[in-house]
Amino acid sequence: MPIPTSFFRSETSQRLREEGRVEGRAEAKAAQALGRTIIRVLEARELEVSEVFRERVFDCVDLKVLDRWFRLAILVAWAEAIFVAPLPPPRVIAPTVPKDESEEAAEEEAEEAEEED
Repeated sequence: MPIPTSFFRSETSQRLREEGRVEGRAEAKAAQALGRTIIRVLEARELEVSEVFRERVFDCVDLKVLDRWFRLAILVAWAEAIFVAPLPPPRVIAPTVPKDESEEAAEEEAEEAEEED
């Protein structure tokens, strides 16, 4: 029994393929831009960037990997370390809570008492 293939030639199928192509091209452009940025960051930090290193960065199309390399490019001591260095844990910045006047007054009194001692 032959398999119907009309769906694969339909307008909907063609539209979906074209959307996939457009999305793929956009991701490829983003990967190229991020790769160039990684190289620029390392060069701005005056780190040696070999041709082999450039090829490895530009061959990568995984945006998550490139993002990781970019964040490491800011921190590493030599370029190739972006491929092996672990990411530092994210820093959590606690929100500051405004103090009311009574707390500020109490702190000032405590500081004055310390100075007198």
